[in-house]
Amino acid sequence: MKNVIYYSLTIKTSMESSKVSKGAVVYARTAPEGKVVDELKKQERVCNIFANTLNMKVLKSFRDVSSGTSLQRPGFQDLLSFCEDNAEKVGAIIITDRECLMIDVSDYFELGEMLGEYGVEIICLDKSFSEEVV
Repeated sequence: MKNVIYYSLTIKTSMESSKVSKGAVVYARTAPEGKVVDELKKQERVCNIFANTLNMKVLKSFRDVSSGTSLQRPGFQDLLSFCEDNAEKVGAIIITDRECLMIDVSDYFELGEMLGEYGVEIICLDKSFSEEVV
């Protein structure tokens, strides 16, 4: 799938320069149990560090505290609207894990296709990158 990219620290420079010249948005989501604020901050921090390694400007961050099975999450809906309304500025959505965005794999790839129509890619950081910078 060309609109969904998995990155590790060692392959981060393979992103198209046209996408790097556009900005990125960060999406963080966690389930409502546990240390919610800490988890959201950690995800946002990792995504921002990654964006900085590519010199990508983070345009906005979105977050949700809810199940990843529902598509009716306020932050997620705001993210989609922002990407649609700002397609000329947004090149990528950065997430720390696929399940932050979608639990269901088929929904995840369907979302990747839809975002591809706006020229937006999903950058899913792999565990090694997230663990390296935490």
